[in-house]
Amino acid sequence: MDAGSESGALSAEACAARQQAFAAAAVAALLDLGARVDRFSNWLAVLGLAVLATGVFYLPGGDNFDARAWAAVVVLGLVQKYFALRVGLDARLFALLSRGFEGEGAATVLADFDRGMHAAGLIKAPGEPARSLASRSQGARRLLRLQIACMLVQCLLFLYLAAVAASVVPSGGDGETVHELNWRPRAAALHAEPGHVA
Repeated sequence: MDAGSESGALSAEACAARQQAFAAAAVAALLDLGARVDRFSNWLAVLGLAVLATGVFYLPGGDNFDARAWAAVVVLGLVQKYFALRVGLDARLFALLSRGFEGEGAATVLADFDRGMHAAGLIKAPGEPARSLASRSQGARRLLRLQIACMLVQCLLFLYLAAVAASVVPSGGDGETVHELNWRPRAAALHAEPGHVA
């Protein structure tokens, strides 16, 4: 092989390595969005937990309160958190991969990466050949989509429950709500003496 051909081969290999590095960096940047999704979902979960813990549902809209639905807001937040942790780890690993492609072929870098992950006890024994970067990217993006889906369902459920709680219209006059008026006879019945007819 003459010098020109060898130089061209090295240039092509270096170009391929740069493309792999850019692809890994792009995936890492995309996965970083999961941190913002996680923060928003955390707020929804905390608010849902506060509703359950403080008994706010006994205020306007209490008749329509569904404890299981509010608990589902919290559970969806926990499921989202699981995906957020996975996505956050993948974001860091893809950022690490993007730096590892410098001057090395994709197959060599990915194989070394898998061996390192196995040595750390994070994955099972890697197979041969190593998974491609495209395959890894597809799996990471799937986790991000699942995380976003959990957050969207959680958000829609929270908004629906909040709308139900706010749907009680004040009755005018003394400012009591329909909910308060409905509960007054019940409270009186609970304090009535046995056998007493109101």
